[in-house]
Amino acid sequence: MLNRRRFEQSTSLKDRLAAFAKEAREKASLLQPGIEKDELLKKARQADVASHLDDWIRRDCGRQNEAAGRNRSATKHQRDTGLFLAS
Repeated sequence: MLNRRRFEQSTSLKDRLAAFAKEAREKASLLQPGIEKDELLKKARQADVASHLDDWIRRDCGRQNEAAGRNRSATKHQRDTGLFLAS
């Protein structure tokens, strides 16, 4: 079985997306109007949207985790095996 190569990022996804968008906009500003410039600006907008989606997902997941902790109930298996300890 092949082992998957794992890589821990040194910067957050949000920071990498912001840096990419900034670089794409800088490159586009040097170009004449045309297809290449439009494509770079489109990629910069996509990176901005991806960053906002990442923020939204992280906020929403945090709320779900909090709600899950408050509304925690035992599954049938946990009750049957005694694995669930009510607090």
